[in-house]
Amino acid sequence: MKKYLILFSLFFWGWSSAQTDLYVGPNSYVYSNDVVLYVEDAIQLEEPTSYIYLRGDAQLIQNNDVKNQDIGQLSIYQESTTEIYEYNYWCSPVGVGIDGILNANVPFDVTNVYDPADEFDASNVLSTPFPFTTANDATLTERSSRWIYKMQEAEGYNGWVHVGQTGNVPAGYGFTMKGVPTPPPPGTPNNTIDLRGRPNNGTMTIAVNYDGTDNEPLSEPNNQVSTLTGNPYPSAIDLKLFFVNSINNQNNLDGNIYFWEQQAVGSHNLQAYEGGYALYTPGNLGDLFDNGSYAVGVFQTYNGDAGGNGDNNGLSPDFATNSQRRYAAVGQGFLVNSDVGGSGGNGELLNSMRLFFPEDSSPMGTGSVFRNPEEELPEVIAMSHNGLDYMDIINNPTIIPEVRIHTKINDLYFRESLIAFREGTDLSYNKFTDARTGSLLNSDAYMRADDHNVIIKSIAYDLESRIPFCLQADGDNIPFNIKVFSVTDVDDIEVFVYDNITDSYTDIRNGEFNIALSEGEYCNRFEITFLNQDTLNNDEIALNDFMVFQDNNLSQLSILNPNGLDINEVQLIDVNGKVIFKANILEIKNEYHFSTKSLSVGVYLATVSFTDRKGLSKKIIVNN
Repeated sequence: MKKYLILFSLFFWGWSSAQTDLYVGPNSYVYSNDVVLYVEDAIQLEEPTSYIYLRGDAQLIQNNDVKNQDIGQLSIYQESTTEIYEYNYWCSPVGVGIDGILNANVPFDVTNVYDPADEFDASNVLSTPFPFTTANDATLTERSSRWIYKMQEAEGYNGWVHVGQTGNVPAGYGFTMKGVPTPPPPGTPNNTIDLRGRPNNGTMTIAVNYDGTDNEPLSEPNNQVSTLTGNPYPSAIDLKLFFVNSINNQNNLDGNIYFWEQQAVGSHNLQAYEGGYALYTPGNLGDLFDNGSYAVGVFQTYNGDAGGNGDNNGLSPDFATNSQRRYAAVGQGFLVNSDVGGSGGNGELLNSMRLFFPEDSSPMGTGSVFRNPEEELPEVIAMSHNGLDYMDIINNPTIIPEVRIHTKINDLYFRESLIAFREGTDLSYNKFTDARTGSLLNSDAYMRADDHNVIIKSIAYDLESRIPFCLQADGDNIPFNIKVFSVTDVDDIEVFVYDNITDSYTDIRNGEFNIALSEGEYCNRFEITFLNQDTLNNDEIALNDFMVFQDNNLSQLSILNPNGLDINEVQLIDVNGKVIFKANILEIKNEYHFSTKSLSVGVYLATVSFTDRKGLSKKIIVNN
């Protein structure tokens, strides 16, 4: 058998192998390990004995919008969950090859799923078709086809269509499949599958049309439709470019991507499922260095590192810590919804969204595209064919300060709400920077922007902002416990829940807001704030003669302290929440002056903290 080997050679900022067209004849194969295989035009895998083997982190990228042909197979591995009760959302990078010269992407079915002879041996190219059973439970040697479904233009739960062993899934669309059981020790779960078939390439259209009538008003989404799609290529894709590079996706979709996250519960019963949709929103489409924002789905318990849910069973923790879901791994499935208040239309997947980005599947999930230098392994480089410098994007992202709030609901589960301090956004609903709830629970917590329920809210950094915070109870005496889970890239911010009825502020960064509510939706009662107005009112009396101002004639920030208050620290913060200047005050003076000559023209926030009272903040305008 003829073979073409592409081994661990990596040309930085280049391609490991470049072909105009790639023809693989009978009894021949191309083998690539840990590197990218780049083909400018079409691939022809002429016979059933014509193969491309992608092993390790190897991926395939094609540039031109052409379709591949013939009956040979590309082979690429991906991991599923290890349990029989939880769903993965998939999108296959291959379809069932057809003999002949017709160039086309072809549908996927279960005959594309293979079981590797040895998934731990990178040199292994042997696999056998994975057996499927129609029984509810998979076994150590068989997967269950009972749980293979697709969803196209669905108005609710009844939109799930069974695929099983006899149906197929068109290229570009996703499907669900459950995992396999964990064997007794010392056995290892058989959770690696080998996806074999004709590789997808080029533009793929996905239908997300809404006819204006919601036939399932009690099932979400409301007045929209959902389609299960995903990454249909044998390479990673950039989900920010999913919107940036497609006017259709910008206009016809609601601007968010929904990932299913589910906990292990030991049951196939729908009522027993514990999970929900995590949301990714791409952020400012004009700033490719803005990685977007991501909020996890509903979860029941905290895992060992204080994150939610433990394993999220969604194929997708690989890039989560590094880029918060911006990059979708090979095989990753996700939902998209039609535009809010519109008729939707067709979405699309494009070659220009593809890139070579090795996964980080390590147990600790650092998410970095660089391996630990202590391991003395080669550096992994993220590359694209679309002219973007991904190493620059990865190493120099736009900093978006974030506050993550977790609400424990009815002592059963947690809902995450994410506030992102993103320049150019406000309290109104902003498509692409805010994310609407994927699905509401009977008792739930969410923010409100205009008439939209959101779990990601972007606002410009302004300590005087007040964000409506809704609590929904489906019975009497439902407890809610609200606290800040994490704060990133913003120093010394305070976070409060304001209760309109009691006219009180509760510090949820250093404490917790607890309340039990009767049945109903409470959207006008609570707010998330960053200033305690009661404290400010009291301090205004104590700080009557204390002044903070910008003297642009002298290019300096001035503080007048005639009453000799004990100042602890002075900071200057820009509109992105970045601390530009910090000074520790060691002695009490009547005046302090700090040069602002090196600062750019703009609005800044001056904060002053005291040793014996609450601090104060004041906006200043630097115009040296």
